[in-house]
Amino acid sequence: MSSSPLHTPLPNPPSSLLEPVPFGRPMRDTHFLLHPSYNPLNHGAYGTYPRYVQHHLHHYQLLAESRPDAFTNFLYPPLLNESRSAIADFFGVALEEIVFVPNATNATTVVLSNLVYEPKDCILHLSTVYGAVEKLVEYLKETRSGLSNINVPVEYPCGDDELVQKVRTAMQKAKADGLKVRVAVFDNISSMPALRQPWERLVQLCKEEGVFSLIDAAHGAGQTELSIKAADPDFLVTNLHKWLFVPRPVAAFYVPLRNQHLIRTAIPTSHGFRPLPPPEVNPSKTPIFNPLPASQQSPFVSLFEFVAKYALLIPTPPPTQQNLHVDILDNPSGESSDRNGGRTCAITQVSLPLSIVPDDHPAASPSDPAVVRHADIKKTIDWLQHRLLEEYDTYAPFFFHAGKLWVRFSGMIYCEVGDYERGIRGIVELVVRVRRGELEGVGKGKGARL
Repeated sequence: MSSSPLHTPLPNPPSSLLEPVPFGRPMRDTHFLLHPSYNPLNHGAYGTYPRYVQHHLHHYQLLAESRPDAFTNFLYPPLLNESRSAIADFFGVALEEIVFVPNATNATTVVLSNLVYEPKDCILHLSTVYGAVEKLVEYLKETRSGLSNINVPVEYPCGDDELVQKVRTAMQKAKADGLKVRVAVFDNISSMPALRQPWERLVQLCKEEGVFSLIDAAHGAGQTELSIKAADPDFLVTNLHKWLFVPRPVAAFYVPLRNQHLIRTAIPTSHGFRPLPPPEVNPSKTPIFNPLPASQQSPFVSLFEFVAKYALLIPTPPPTQQNLHVDILDNPSGESSDRNGGRTCAITQVSLPLSIVPDDHPAASPSDPAVVRHADIKKTIDWLQHRLLEEYDTYAPFFFHAGKLWVRFSGMIYCEVGDYERGIRGIVELVVRVRRGELEGVGKGKGARL
């Protein structure tokens, strides 16, 4: 009797993918799929994965398409559990507490949409919250009667003690105003600016105040140590396709058993939904946190073959070599560091030598640095972003924070110092063009339209 077609063995990868290679260009050329001319300084946004992982991914894609019904109904479930088990072990949590979703925003939507709100309930978050989450909160305010939000303003550099106190004060003020903070959303590492947050302390504060804690660790897995069990958040999600070298889209969604009765439906609702139990049944004893439906199966099942253990390179771009008089944004005094006392982000941000001024600011004199009116911030960022990509084949995101324009660089094992120097040279040239007025309405002169 022939062997079952469901157990097609995984072919061996090319031997070149099993040999150790140095970080930098050799790592990139051997293991990654990046175009030779592309300068990727933005790994933190979408990630990418090595050829070794692609080898496994293609295997499962072929299995899925060769026998769709057999794969989906019989082979996929045990493979999914193998991947969940690998990630559960990676984070030190129980298999029953981890499922996969497409991304962090999906899980955040699941949590905030499943919670039941009463009038005068509110959702608390920092002003640096991810933009999609902020829009989700606005939508929930429109659709949940009496729900409001508290946006805690934060500008960096900001010490951990100061940030925690800001949140504590906001929670206490809400209570004094007759409001109840139902849930608080915090980042493990914020997006832009990308800085590690004292999320463990914020989770503890939520416990003290009787508030659900939801940790958006989109940049966490593979970049920082996520001590989930020690911190004990009520909900946590972390993207795996950013820093763990797995195919996008996939994120790990953690909900401890004590809170699984609160998550009644996935988004979109699927077969795992269960109606409310009869009143005599204690829902806390009937956890329904079943594996959520997979919109793309292959990424979910290919990652257990390869949980990356590469060390990350933290870039230190050399902007001072260009005499730009710029700032590097970081937490003060090494705060929010890991147990080794190091800065745990593999991301840094550097300010641009462009002054942001109010819209009614008088024209600068010829000896002044270039100015960008507040109304022109988005136009300037869009121009810089497009020109950097189209003319220099380089991508690094620009953003506005604390009165300045910044550019964010991600460190990665396939990058080397020359890549950052190349990117900075392009950015310097573009800033000079802005200062000369090439972008109409920005800088001192007038020039070509965007």
